[in-house]
Amino acid sequence: MDIHTLTELDRSHIWHPYSSTADPAPVYPVERADGVTITLKDGRRLLDGMSSWWAAVHATTIRASNRAAVLQLEKMSHVMFGGFTHDAAAKLTQTLLGILPSGLDTVFYADSGSVAVEVAMKMAVQYQHALGAPRRSKFAALRAGLSRRHLARDVGCDPVTGMHSLFAERLPVQFFLPQPPVKFGEPWREEAVAPLADLLDKHGGEIAALIVEPVVQGRAGCIFTRPNTLKRAQAFVPRTRRAVDFSTKSPPVSGARVSCLPANTQTSCPTLCVWAKL
Repeated sequence: MDIHTLTELDRSHIWHPYSSTADPAPVYPVERADGVTITLKDGRRLLDGMSSWWAAVHATTIRASNRAAVLQLEKMSHVMFGGFTHDAAAKLTQTLLGILPSGLDTVFYADSGSVAVEVAMKMAVQYQHALGAPRRSKFAALRAGLSRRHLARDVGCDPVTGMHSLFAERLPVQFFLPQPPVKFGEPWREEAVAPLADLLDKHGGEIAALIVEPVVQGRAGCIFTRPNTLKRAQAFVPRTRRAVDFSTKSPPVSGARVSCLPANTQTSCPTLCVWAKL
């Protein structure tokens, strides 16, 4: 398809993320991609400096990844996971267990980061029901955190400073904590967890789980916080027998944003660690 036909069809009929149908942002027709280089249809070559969306999943024409995908497609493009298992799932699970801290030893697979966090939230609510605490159905999260896009998941997205303010009155009321004031590399101050302690004292009987992006708040502009923030949060939560849902954007291999549990973190309460873009 020539550039003119492609761009006209795109502008008239394709709605791109973070753009408008009335006045769409310009798009750049791509011919091919190879590693960090994106070649446009007009011959210009771009350096993919942001690691693209989903680059960690699909890579960008990395030969080894392409060969692995072709071999997998030839062997088995898809099989349902209910009642079946296969080598690929088992090998990935082995890899994850080698990275996760002690105590996190069961893996549940979902089809996207949004769905994965939503599943974790449902697990937290089910956990509270099993404890005989059905009133604990709300969630606490950090301001300017998370960027998952599913409406049911957006209850954990900041309705004030985030992109979801339009839906604030249409979603259940949740609890939002200020961003951790102690940045990475700064001396620890116990006041950083005072808002969490206060919230648990006042609303502990309503909260099913705390959702945090450990160490890095990716959506907030890659704000790095002290690992102590995560450890102190884990210390507070078990007092009220609450599940903790640690939501993380990506594993340590991600090129765009890195958010992972510290290697020496020990789970002191029921913990759900959510990884996307593996």
